[in-house]
Amino acid sequence: MLCILSWIRHLTSQLTKAFTKGALKSVNETQSSEEEPRIKKDLHTAVKWLRQHRQLFRGAVSEPHFLEMEEEDQSRALQDIIDAVETEDLILAKEPFLFIFQFRDDMELFTQECRDKMKLKVNYIYN
Repeated sequence: MLCILSWIRHLTSQLTKAFTKGALKSVNETQSSEEEPRIKKDLHTAVKWLRQHRQLFRGAVSEPHFLEMEEEDQSRALQDIIDAVETEDLILAKEPFLFIFQFRDDMELFTQECRDKMKLKVNYIYN
């Protein structure tokens, strides 16, 4: 139990650092009210790229658990991001959308491709 609490504190600390450095940016943008939210579209595009290029990564990469959620839970997760006002609330709301990398260089490769080249708004962290 102590190990889990330590890991949660570490993850929260890393997310706070990433947020304050601008790595976690606003994700509740949509093209129109009838379209899928941008975060969801970008997430699917990034996952597709990751799966096609898995051999480029030397460590484990965890895909966002948003993808495994029931539709109702996905809607709630999206609404949590929209409703989040405080920094801590926003950090917690982004957790279902995180790509988690074992190694920093893997995360940097992913961000170069998905964020910089493809201009996707994705959330990521290395652990």
